[in-house]
Amino acid sequence: MKLLAIDTATEACSAALLINGTCTERFQTMPRGHTQALMPMVHALLAEADLDLRDLDGIAVGRGPGAFTGVRIGIAAAQGLALGSGLPVIGISNLAALAWLAGPGPVTSVIDARAGGVYAGYYAVDDASARPVLDERVCAPEAIPHWPDEEQQAVIGAGTGWAVAADALQAAIGLPVKISDVRLPTATAIAQLAQPLLVAGEGGRAADLQPVYLRDQVVHKPQATK
Repeated sequence: MKLLAIDTATEACSAALLINGTCTERFQTMPRGHTQALMPMVHALLAEADLDLRDLDGIAVGRGPGAFTGVRIGIAAAQGLALGSGLPVIGISNLAALAWLAGPGPVTSVIDARAGGVYAGYYAVDDASARPVLDERVCAPEAIPHWPDEEQQAVIGAGTGWAVAADALQAAIGLPVKISDVRLPTATAIAQLAQPLLVAGEGGRAADLQPVYLRDQVVHKPQATK
């Protein structure tokens, strides 16, 4: 299996090439400029591996949640690459990618959503997958759900949200949290999560690839003025 993964959904911009289980990655943290940085990363990876895009078996992309502009950049790039090559493409949750990097174990992935909100996802991570425990959501930090397994003793925290609202998040989860040093998702994690899905034939057409913003949910409702 040979696949390309890209991610621009957060302040990290990265691309990774996974070839027969070995991953090579380009990664850069940047507040903006993902559009200009991404394709040179992709071209450099392919050139180093002496591969053409059509030599690959599929493309994976971080489909969100994250920054609106970043998510759109990644989805558009993946669609363009898939259309040009005829390869199947698959979107991978950025929250799941964070959990994969921080696991194994129970992981609460939280990305700072700005405007007083966070994107949050709960996962059970083992050596093969990051399985969702609850649906992803956007909400205020104090409104994230209690961890659903009452027998769980502690969880792992991953993502940028923990740097801005650790106390509120831990109080809402209701369990001790070991905050990992995993802050941003990577294309390598997206590639590793995508590989078994592409092998199982779950890749789709470029036109069917959809971003996930979660912003149709409300973080705060403005107070009516009198």
